[in-house]
Amino acid sequence: MKENINHSLNNIQNENEENDEDLIKINQMLKEVNDKKEKGNKLVANKNYKEAEKIYLEALEIMNKFETKKKFDIDNEEKKEKGKEIICTMKHLYSNLALCQGKQLKINEAIQTSTYIISNIDAYHDKSYLRIMMWMIEINELEAAGEMQKEIKNKFNGEKLKVFNTAFNLLKIKKEENEEKIKNKIKNNKEVKINNLNEINNINEKDENNKEESNFLTELLYKYRYLAMGLGGLIGGIGIFLLYKYKNK
Repeated sequence: MKENINHSLNNIQNENEENDEDLIKINQMLKEVNDKKEKGNKLVANKNYKEAEKIYLEALEIMNKFETKKKFDIDNEEKKEKGKEIICTMKHLYSNLALCQGKQLKINEAIQTSTYIISNIDAYHDKSYLRIMMWMIEINELEAAGEMQKEIKNKFNGEKLKVFNTAFNLLKIKKEENEEKIKNKIKNNKEVKINNLNEINNINEKDENNKEESNFLTELLYKYRYLAMGLGGLIGGIGIFLLYKYKNK
């Protein structure tokens, strides 16, 4: 019995030591990651988005590869706070990464990164929703932006919804501009068709006029054919007479 108790105590002690060791490793990992995050933030402040993107990716790789000896159960207040810190740090890194991708016009990658935040880390991350919608408007994916607007209105309300007013107004303006372009295009196409039709009609009218002139000349020649033949004979006779007279001189 005594041996069992001692064995249990040793297990508890070993477990506590492993937990302490894991917490130490977690703190070391977070320090390294936060140092990189600060470095990335300074690069963003200087608008060096390409280098900042690399730093954020390095920091995320450290976090994604990190492992503890035991499953990190949030069974006390200290671990609970540490768990929140881990999630918050990862969310900030992905959010900053999305910002850098967007600034470099890697729009598809930026949307994918922001979507990852919403799907896996924070389903109510308003900044990611706002960015996704703005990027969709930027690449003229207005239908997709409209779907995102519906999702935002379903998830947010009241004061939280005001954050998206700029995006909502911009989407409205872009849709109106597109509708105006479509109307003008249809109008221009109609005008082109009318102009083409007028040109065809003008060509047909010219052909008809030429045909009428040709018919008129034909009728005129036919009507005065005998006169023309007589004139031709008279001219030919005069020519023969003059030639004969010239030879007899």
